[in-house]
Amino acid sequence: MLHFRIISIVWLLLGVLGACWSLFDLSRNLAAHAFASAIESDFIALAFCIAATFSGYGIFRHRRWARVVCSIVSVVLLLYAASYLLMIGLEFGALSYAVIWTAAVFSVYSLFAAVRYGRAA
Repeated sequence: MLHFRIISIVWLLLGVLGACWSLFDLSRNLAAHAFASAIESDFIALAFCIAATFSGYGIFRHRRWARVVCSIVSVVLLLYAASYLLMIGLEFGALSYAVIWTAAVFSVYSLFAAVRYGRAA
């Protein structure tokens, strides 16, 4: 199904690129002796990106557990995007605002596709 192909490729890209960036940021924070909260947030981001990668791979391989993981990761991304949009808004610029809106729309799309079309597959 085309919906699952789109979702799986985007979650794989989001997970792999996010994990690489999170590891880079983690190494930079460790080298700079950053606060513990910065290091903890890097570990949380890395765990989210690994879950997104597994979700994308599982959906690509048509695994049943992947729809559940995709739903959970989509809800977490939607809550993060909503909190970002409500608390920060346009403070970091229009491009950042547009990216967060795109993430929110994609999380709703993947949640809808995982719940709606998951029963048919």
